[in-house]
Amino acid sequence: MSEGLWTVTARFNHWEQNTFNSTFEVKKYVLPAFNVTLTPQKPYFSVDDKELIFTITARFLYGQPVVGRAYVMFGVKHEREKIRLRPMKQLSDLDGGRVSLTADEIRAEYPDLRSLVGKSLYAKASVLTHSGGDLVEVEKGGVHIVISPFVVSFKDAPKYFKPGMPLDFTLLVHHHDDSPVQSVTVKLTFLDSPLEVTAGSAHISINMPNTRTPQTITVETVQPGLRAEQQARRELQVAPYLPPGQPLNLLHISAVRRRVAVGESLRLLLSLSLERPQDLRHVQSVTYMVLNKGRIVSVRREVVRSQPVVGVQLLVSSDMMPSFRVVAFYSLPWTREEEVVSDSIYVEVQNSCVGKANYQSGFRRTTRVDSDELPEWIQANYQSGFRRTTRVDSGELPEWIQTNYQSGFRRTTRVDSGELPEWIQTNYQSGFRRTTRVDSGELTEWIQANYQSGFRRTTRVHSGELPEWIQANYQSGFRRTTRVDSGELPEWIQANYQSGFRRTTRVDSGELPEWIQTNYQSGFRRTTRVDSGELPEWIQANYQSGFRRTTRVDSGELPEWIQANYQSGFRRTTRVDSGELPEWIQANYQSGFRRTTRVDSGELPEWIQTNYQSGFRRTTRVDSGELPEWIQANYQSGFRRTTRVDSGELPEWIQTNYQSGFRRTTRVDSDELPEWIQANYQSGFRRTTRVDSGELPEWIQVNYQSGFRRTTRVDSGELPEWIQTNYQSGFRRTTRVDSGELPEWIQANYQSGFRRTTRVDSGELPEWIQANYQSGFRRTTRVDSDELPEWIQANYQSGFRRTTRVDSGELPEWIQTNYQSGFRRTTRVDSGELPEWIQANYQSGFRRTTRVDSGELPEWIQANYQSGFRRTTRVDSDKLPEWIHTNYQSGFRRTTRVDSGELPEWIQANYQSGFRRTTRVDSGELPEWIQANYQSGFRRTTRVDSDELPEWIQTNYQSGFRRTTRVDSGELPEWIQANYQSEFRRTTRVDSDELPEWIQTNYQSGFRRTTRVDSGELPEWIQANYQSGFRRTTRVDSGELPEWIQANYQSLTSL
Repeated sequence: MSEGLWTVTARFNHWEQNTFNSTFEVKKYVLPAFNVTLTPQKPYFSVDDKELIFTITARFLYGQPVVGRAYVMFGVKHEREKIRLRPMKQLSDLDGGRVSLTADEIRAEYPDLRSLVGKSLYAKASVLTHSGGDLVEVEKGGVHIVISPFVVSFKDAPKYFKPGMPLDFTLLVHHHDDSPVQSVTVKLTFLDSPLEVTAGSAHISINMPNTRTPQTITVETVQPGLRAEQQARRELQVAPYLPPGQPLNLLHISAVRRRVAVGESLRLLLSLSLERPQDLRHVQSVTYMVLNKGRIVSVRREVVRSQPVVGVQLLVSSDMMPSFRVVAFYSLPWTREEEVVSDSIYVEVQNSCVGKANYQSGFRRTTRVDSDELPEWIQANYQSGFRRTTRVDSGELPEWIQTNYQSGFRRTTRVDSGELPEWIQTNYQSGFRRTTRVDSGELTEWIQANYQSGFRRTTRVHSGELPEWIQANYQSGFRRTTRVDSGELPEWIQANYQSGFRRTTRVDSGELPEWIQTNYQSGFRRTTRVDSGELPEWIQANYQSGFRRTTRVDSGELPEWIQANYQSGFRRTTRVDSGELPEWIQANYQSGFRRTTRVDSGELPEWIQTNYQSGFRRTTRVDSGELPEWIQANYQSGFRRTTRVDSGELPEWIQTNYQSGFRRTTRVDSDELPEWIQANYQSGFRRTTRVDSGELPEWIQVNYQSGFRRTTRVDSGELPEWIQTNYQSGFRRTTRVDSGELPEWIQANYQSGFRRTTRVDSGELPEWIQANYQSGFRRTTRVDSDELPEWIQANYQSGFRRTTRVDSGELPEWIQTNYQSGFRRTTRVDSGELPEWIQANYQSGFRRTTRVDSGELPEWIQANYQSGFRRTTRVDSDKLPEWIHTNYQSGFRRTTRVDSGELPEWIQANYQSGFRRTTRVDSGELPEWIQANYQSGFRRTTRVDSDELPEWIQTNYQSGFRRTTRVDSGELPEWIQANYQSEFRRTTRVDSDELPEWIQTNYQSGFRRTTRVDSGELPEWIQANYQSGFRRTTRVDSGELPEWIQANYQSLTSL
C-alpha cells in the first residue's frame, strides 16, 4: 500500500444511491529516536478536582534515560474537535517527572466546569534532547471530564418481566476508561439492602411484583466519600408479559451461574406458574433443548408430577462452545387449541482446551544421554529450518536463539546422563528433528509452542513413566515410537492444530495412555498391542491433525477416542474378541481418522467425529450386535471404515462438519444399514456395503469440501438418499441392486468429490446433484434398463469423471458448471450419440481416447484461454464432432471408439487441469478415476485381465499422479490423492486379495511406494498433510502391513 489519502467506498448492488465513503491517510512509519510515555494519574477528571497530574518518561531504545527538556501543552477535545488551552509547561526531569494542569487554569477559559462534562482533556508533550538533534512528540487523551467517577450499565437485561417471578440481568460498574471498578456498593429497586459489586460486574435476580403494569428498576451507587450528586445512577424500564386473550400461565428458567466451563454440570430450575393452580395437573412434562450456533445439541423431557419447580442437571460439552441457549416449554391441552408456554436462558462457555495447552509439535529428535542437562533451544521465528550436529560429553549445551525466518537449522546431540532439555520452538513453519534413547527416568517435557513445525521422536524405555507430551501448536508434525514392558504410558496432549503426531507402542499390561490431541491440523500415529486392560481414552481435540493407532486386544473395553478438533488425521486398527468397542469421538475438523477392528460379539463403538477437516477410517468385522453410531460433526475430515456384519443394525453415521473425508465398507446380511449424515463441508466419505435385504442408509453430507465414497450391493429394498449439501466434498459410492429405487444423491456444495459405481437391473437410478464448486464427481454405472441419473455439478473447482456401459436407455446428463475442475471419462457404448463435452474454463488440459464406429461424436467446447486440449478421432460414419476452441493458447487431443448408445454430456468447467490415461482391458469394468482439482497432472497405465480396477481419486489441484498396476484378479485399492501439488507413484503386483486403500489427503505432497504381496491385506496409508514427501518399499508374503501416516507437509520419510 502506498502513502497518501485512501478512500473506501461501500454500496449495495441494487441501491447504488446508498453509497458510503470513508477516508484515511497512510503514512510511512518512522522509528523514533527514543520512546516517550505520558501517563495521567487518574483516568478521569472530576469537576471537583483541583488538578490533573501527568507523569512523563523518556528513554532511548536501549533503556538509558534521555537528557533534555519536555514542553507540554493541554487542550479540550469534543468529538473530533480539539481546542488548545493557553498554559504550556516545561519539564527537565524526563525520568518520571510530573506536570499538572490545575482547575483554575481550566476555569480561566471555561468558568463553568460543568459545561465541559462529557468532553475530555488531552496532553501533548514535545521532548527535545540536550544537543537538540532529536525531537519526539507524543499525545495522551481520553481523560474524561465527569461528575461521577463511575458508569453504570445493564447487560442481558430483558424488556419484559413475568409478574410474580424473578427477573435476571447483569449489572456492570466501570470507570470512564472502561476499566472495571474493583469494589463498589449499589442499591436497587425491589431489594431491601444494598449489595456489593466486585470486579465490575454482578449477576442480579429481582423478585418482581405480581402486577400487570410497567415497572422501573433504578440502580444507584452508594460509595462512601462521594456526595449524592456524584453517585452514578441508571434506570431500566420493563413491561409485563401478557399473553393475548389467555390466562397468565408462565415458565421461568433460573441458573446458579451464567458462565460455565466444559465438563462442568449446570443446574437449572424450571418454575411453572399457572393462573389457576389446579391446571397444573394437566401439565405432563417439560421439554427443554440446548441450542448452539443454530443447531440443536440435545433435547430432553422432564416429568412434572404436579410439582411447580423442576430441577435439571445439564453437562456442558465442547459442542456448546462458545455459548448456548436453553429453551424450555410445556403445553396445556385446552379444548379449542393447545397452549404452549416457553422461556429461554443464555449461558456462556469459557474457552478451554481438552488437556494441557503446552508442549510442541512438528518435532524430530535423536538423543542418547547418560548425564548432564541438554540446552533449552528457542527458535523464535517462523519459516525456519533447523540443522546442527554436535557431540558433547558434559556441560551445558548452548542456548540457541534463531530470531529470524527462512533459516536452516539442524542439530544432533549425544549426552551421557541427566535431564533432557525443555525445547521450545515458538515460531511457525520451522523444521525440528531429534531422536532420544533413555533407559530410565522421566523423559523430557517438550514444548513446541508454535505452528507449522515438524516434530519426530523415537524413545525406548524399560520402566518408569513416559513423558507427557503436549503439542500445543498447529501445522506441526509429531512422531514417536515407544516400547514399554510395564507401567503407565504417557498422556500425550497435542494441543495445537496442523500438527503431525506418530507413536508406536507395545505394552503387555497396564493401562494405555490417555492421548489428547487438542489442536487442529495435527498428525497423530500410534500402534499398540495390549493383551488385557483398558485401552486409553484418546482425545484429539483440535483440527487438522492426523491420528493413527493400531491395537490388538483380547478382552476388555477399548478406549473412547475423542478427536475433538478439526483437520486432524486419525487411524487405528483393533482386533477384539469380546467386550465393547470404544466410542470414538473426533470432534474437530480437518482430521484424518482410520481404524480397523474385528469383533466377534458385543457392541461396536459409537464414533463421533464432531469437527471439520478431519480424516476418519475404520475397518470392522462383527458377527452380531449393533454397530456404532458414528458421528463426524465437523468439516474437512476424512472418515473411512470397513465393516462386515451378519446381523444387527449398522450404525448411524453422522458427519456434520465440512472438509472431512469419510470411508466405510460394510457387508450386512439383514437389518437396516445406518443413516449416515455428513453434515459439513470439505469432508471425504467412503463406504462399501453389501446387503441382501433391508433399507440402505440415508446418507447426508451437508457440508462442503468433503469426500464421500461408498460401495453397496443390495438384492432388494430401497437404496439410501444421499445428500451432500455442502461444497468441497468428495463423494464416492458403488452399489449393485437388483430392484428398487436407487438413492437420490445430492451434493449441494462446492469443492467436493463424488464417485459412485452402481449396477442395477431395473428401477430408476438416483438423481445426483452436486450443486457447488470445487467438487470432484465420478460414477460408474451399468444398467440394463431405465434412465440413468441426472447429475448436476453446479459449482466450480470440481473434477467429474464417469465410466458407464449401457445396453439401452439414455445416459445421464452431466453438468459441471463451474471452473477449476478436471473432467475425464471413457465410455464404450453400442449405440446412441456421443456426449457433448464442454470445457468452459481456461488453463486446463484435457485428453481422451475414444473410438466410435457410428453415431455423432460429441460437441466439445473449450471456452476459456490458456488451456491445452487435443483430440484425435477415427470414425467410420456419421459426422465428426463440432469442436469449438474459443480461446487462445490451448491444445486439445482425443481418440474415441464407441459401438452404440449415447455417450454422456461431459462438462469440464474448470481451468488449469491436465489429464492423461491409457487403458487396455480384456474384460470387466475399468475404475473410476477422479481428479477433482485444477493444475493437476494424471497418468496411469493399467493392464487387467478381469475384475474391476480400483477407484482412484485425486481430489486436489496441482497434483501429479502416476501408477502402473498389473492384476490377475480381485479388486485393486481405492487411492485417494485429495490435495494439490502432490506427486503420486506406485507399482504393485498382486496375485489375489484386495490391495490397500491409500489416501493422500493433502496438497503439495509426493508419495511413492513399491509393494509386492502374495496374500493378505495391504496397509492403509494415509498421507494427511501437504507438501510432504513419502517413500517406502516393502515386500510382504503374508499378514497385514503397517499403517503409515505422514501427517505433515514438507517432510520426507524413508523406511
